[in-house]
Amino acid sequence: MAVKENKAKAKAAPEEEQVLPEAPTPEEEQGLPEATAQTGAESKPKTEKEQPGAVTSAGFSVYLGPNIPGLIQARTIYPVGREAALALPEVQAAVAKKPGIAALLVDGLTLPEDRILVKTKGTALAKAYAAVLH
Repeated sequence: MAVKENKAKAKAAPEEEQVLPEAPTPEEEQGLPEATAQTGAESKPKTEKEQPGAVTSAGFSVYLGPNIPGLIQARTIYPVGREAALALPEVQAAVAKKPGIAALLVDGLTLPEDRILVKTKGTALAKAYAAVLH
């Protein structure tokens, strides 16, 4: 009986207009904050200190220096961040013999830029590369 009463009430109640959700704006689809969408100005990016949980390592590091037989091979990839790679025994042994190797071990986050810098005269990475060669 309760079901019949509910159906009767539903028929007797006037139909309400259904409110459909608004379609997302192009800015919302791109993931931009609403203030950016309205003003057209992007907010200032936060520094690592301001961002809780900011990524500080890509999880891998690469040696961008030359091949040194018996010490370290060019373009060696380590499956840990730069600081952890510097703590590895084989890297510590290489750095003990040629300290410039430490500067040429870069984190995966900076790898694209560092690959260019190591070939650019006058940069710290280029100077470290030359020092390791001699």
